[in-house]
Amino acid sequence: MHGFARILTVVSLSLGLAACGNDRNATSPVDMVQQVFRSLTSGGTAGSGAQIPASQIETAYAATPAPIALVTIESRQGQALVLEIERNGAYQTFATSGRQVVVLRNGMITGTRGLGGDLMSSDADGLVALIRARQAGKTPYAMRFLTGEDVTETLSYSCDVFPDGTQSLTQGRIRTTATKMIANCTGAGKPFTDTFLVDSTGYALSSRQWVGDYNNYLRVETLRK
Repeated sequence: MHGFARILTVVSLSLGLAACGNDRNATSPVDMVQQVFRSLTSGGTAGSGAQIPASQIETAYAATPAPIALVTIESRQGQALVLEIERNGAYQTFATSGRQVVVLRNGMITGTRGLGGDLMSSDADGLVALIRARQAGKTPYAMRFLTGEDVTETLSYSCDVFPDGTQSLTQGRIRTTATKMIANCTGAGKPFTDTFLVDSTGYALSSRQWVGDYNNYLRVETLRK
C-alpha cells in the first residue's frame, strides 16, 4: 500500500501537468478535477450516509478520462466516487479528496485507507487467480488489520470459490456480460461471502467484499474502466 504522502504527491503532479494550457477563459482540466474532488466531499465521502447523484457522476466523466468507481459501505449506506490516481501492474489506487483510498487488484479490494478499521493488506493470490479464471476451487486467503494498539492482526481463511452463472451488466459506462463468482470463506473470524461480477478479461467490474468487522461489506462498482 502506498502512503498518503505519495498518493497526494501523485495527485498534485497530475493536476499540475493538467493545468498547463494557454486558454485562460476556459475551465482548465485541473479546475475540473478539483471540482470533481470537491463534489465527492460535498456529496458525501464514503461512510457519511449520502448517496452520489447521477449529475455528479456525469461531472466526473466530463472532468477526467481516468477510471472511475463507486464505493459503498453497506452498513452505513455511505457512498463516494473514487478516481484512479495510480496504477502499478494489476494494482489500481483509487482515492477521494478526503484521503479515503481503496486499492484494487484486477477489480478486487486488497486494501483500504481512511475508512476506519482499514484492511491494511491481504494475501489473495489464490483467490484472485480463481476469480480471474472464473473457475471453481478452494484457496487460502489472509487479511491484515491494524488494532487499536497498533498491532497487525492477521485473519486466515479458507475460501470455496465457484461460478454462479452469467448476467448482463449495465453500470456507468460499462455494457457487458459478466460471470458471477462467489467465494464462501471460513476461518479465524466470522464467516463471510464475497461476490464478484467478472468480465471476459478476468476483471471484477463489480464486487461485494467483507473488509473487516468495522466496515463489514464494501461494494465497488466500476463505472469506467
